[in-house]
Amino acid sequence: MTLETINNLSVSELLAQHLIMNIKPQATFAIIGKGFIFPKHKEAIEQNGGKILDIIDGQDWWGNMIEKTKAEWIVILTPNHTHKQIIDVALKNGKKVICEKPLTLSVKDTKELIGKPVYTIHQLRYLPILVDGDSPARRPNDIKFNISVHRGENYFNSWKGSEYASGGLLFNLGIHYFDLVIHYFGEPTEWKLTKYANERAEGYFSKENYRCDFILDLLAPEDKQERSFTINNMSYDLNTKENLHIRVYQDILAGNGLKPEEALKSIKLIEQLRK
Repeated sequence: MTLETINNLSVSELLAQHLIMNIKPQATFAIIGKGFIFPKHKEAIEQNGGKILDIIDGQDWWGNMIEKTKAEWIVILTPNHTHKQIIDVALKNGKKVICEKPLTLSVKDTKELIGKPVYTIHQLRYLPILVDGDSPARRPNDIKFNISVHRGENYFNSWKGSEYASGGLLFNLGIHYFDLVIHYFGEPTEWKLTKYANERAEGYFSKENYRCDFILDLLAPEDKQERSFTINNMSYDLNTKENLHIRVYQDILAGNGLKPEEALKSIKLIEQLRK
């Protein structure tokens, strides 16, 4: 815009031109995977003003879609063991990536993504009760969580019941809570898995300022399911009807979000526990 043009415009016209020049283009997305978590991502994209250009089921050949889509972002909602391969293809095609947790199933694969436009989902970080600056979470000591839930035959017959496809119980269920503890209290210096099977895991991890004991169980009776999380005997409710994915997307589109170097911390802990 030239100086002569500016001088000939009224204040309202100048304001309109300023607004037009500063409007960010609408974020566009292509989604791979239409399973259980798909509706939360769809709502999160729409609530943040994004537009979905393409959707395919995870069983379809996603490579063709990534190559052809005009979307800026690829959203990956497929079985855990496929994440890294799809991310690599998306990056090769100049896309940015949002991938459901776990980002990958190994420290090695996660390290390869550091510094690249890749983000993952750990929505429990966005629970209001834990982001409150006055929360006792800021004064950690004794932490415990017991996630004992009932998973039926359909679960164990799906990819989630496969150690190979899901990475097992620690990646499928535990990583949410491992990430939450590490986010607030730091990476542990000690860890031990005292019991591990496809259906149940017990153990602890600790640092000089905290110790976290955990139980993960997929075979709890339906009438005795438990999701407890305590810090210094104070109980925190991690259940919410709010779609926290909306906050996750808002953060990512604002230029923040959880990057591979952050995701690496809980993935590293799982590798250490299993060793």
